[in-house]
Amino acid sequence: MGSANSDKSPSGSIDNAPQSPEKTEKPEHSSPSEPTDLTDPEKLNPSDWFLPYTENNFARIIVNFPSYSFYLGPPDINGVAYVPNFSPRLGAEYQYKEFGLGFSIALPLPKEEIDRRGRSEQMDFQINKQWRGRGYDAFFQSYKGFYIASPWNELKISKPSKYPQLPDAAILHYGFNYYQLLDDSNYSLKAAYSQMEKQIRSGGSFLWTLFYDHLEMNRGDQFTPGSDESLNNRFPELRSAYLNTWGFTFGYGYTFLYKSFQVSAQITAGPGIQFQKYQDGISSSEDNTHLALKGTLNGGIGYSIKDHYFGGKFILDTVLSHVEGTDVYSSLISGSLYYGLRY
Repeated sequence: MGSANSDKSPSGSIDNAPQSPEKTEKPEHSSPSEPTDLTDPEKLNPSDWFLPYTENNFARIIVNFPSYSFYLGPPDINGVAYVPNFSPRLGAEYQYKEFGLGFSIALPLPKEEIDRRGRSEQMDFQINKQWRGRGYDAFFQSYKGFYIASPWNELKISKPSKYPQLPDAAILHYGFNYYQLLDDSNYSLKAAYSQMEKQIRSGGSFLWTLFYDHLEMNRGDQFTPGSDESLNNRFPELRSAYLNTWGFTFGYGYTFLYKSFQVSAQITAGPGIQFQKYQDGISSSEDNTHLALKGTLNGGIGYSIKDHYFGGKFILDTVLSHVEGTDVYSSLISGSLYYGLRY
């Protein structure tokens, strides 16, 4: 018997067989596994608004401007503030993934500014940590030696040759803030203030905070008059105060993005309970409890070019209270400028 011959390809398919048209047509819709187009933020799902950086190392050079001031008296723009003659600090930070290490040194002040504002002993320590939806910051400040200045004098180009000074006035100030976002699907604390992840689209969220603030203040006994006679009668009546404040604030944070620019702002305010001890120079008091008010403003700005990052941060943290007829404003102020490199 003979067998019929047929030409077959090695795969067993018959040569010259017509191809199925379905195999050559391009599907009308992308498959579910197709990557999201990150070039168009308007098409992103909320889960795609944040991206981790692929580089594990982040080094920064930083110039810090830490300061503290307290204000005694009615809330009057013509009033005065008591401020230490602080030194800017130059430092560096290195971060590997979530772990970092940094140091800084105080920059020397010109002799003219020392003569104008006096000398201040200072210690300032601040730490912070942010995740996407929560974060905290803690601070410790110790200053001795203050000068007295009005807002108007500080804004003048021609300043007094010498401010009134309180050489042995001292404060001890420490505390912490805990932040919690109500919605972390379109706003990231981690992206806004530590640059440890990248936010792709502008967005914001309401948030609440818990805080503790401790202030010990002593005006001292020494007073050195200044060249501006209008400030020489502003020796504070409140001699010393010991204030502990616990409270809760509520606010809103937002990050605005435009190309390689990023601007973030966060503001909160709320009440606190303050436990007081004070002395006005004539009599001392027992423990008192009063209502206090706290306000915090955080700001950040940045510009990135490939692996290079330029930016700055600002913090204003103020507690307002009423102590034996005197309004007391205690303000932590901190600003920084930095250049960073990821690799």
